[in-house]
Amino acid sequence: MAKKAGYFSAFVLAVIFLFESILAAEAKPPILIGGTVSMTGRFVEPSAMGHKGFQLWVRDINQQGGILGRRVKLIIHDDKSDPGLVGKLYKKLITDNKVDLLISPYSTPLTLAASEVSEKYKKVMLAYGAAAEKPWQRGFRYLFQIYAPANRQFIGLLDCTLELFLIHGRANGGQPLSFFSLTFLHKGMVRCQDESCAVGVV
Repeated sequence: MAKKAGYFSAFVLAVIFLFESILAAEAKPPILIGGTVSMTGRFVEPSAMGHKGFQLWVRDINQQGGILGRRVKLIIHDDKSDPGLVGKLYKKLITDNKVDLLISPYSTPLTLAASEVSEKYKKVMLAYGAAAEKPWQRGFRYLFQIYAPANRQFIGLLDCTLELFLIHGRANGGQPLSFFSLTFLHKGMVRCQDESCAVGVV
């Protein structure tokens, strides 16, 4: 009986601690994260997937007590896949909504427009859907990419492919890659120099 009472007391204390943590987080102002989503226009489908990901992340973070004891609130506007509208909406997020952090819209054209505003106001923006090189050639200090640009996304894959060719060649007692030669381009892509590799990785 005493052992059960001890377990019950521990459970009650855990519940009290949990509710106190939640109340403490509720008492502090939330961390505001803002961005735009293309609810209409050409970028609807990929933008919707990104939006769903943001919502799931915010839900999971808040269920764990938030960040530094503060809950996270997502503020999203519809950019209609329009670069001309994006700039106005990101200015609104910064000056009217007073967000703490920005997430980019989907696509390079929209991110180019949005990052012009975030750079002007010195507000950090995380980009998740700008795969082209252009956004990263401007020397912006407040724009950060979550993953590598498209021209570098296959570098690791190509390294693994080359290693497999080498291993295969050694295992068969022959000269690895003797039937064609590969030229590694400066962007990490591969081009074959003879017809035997014309349909290879390019």
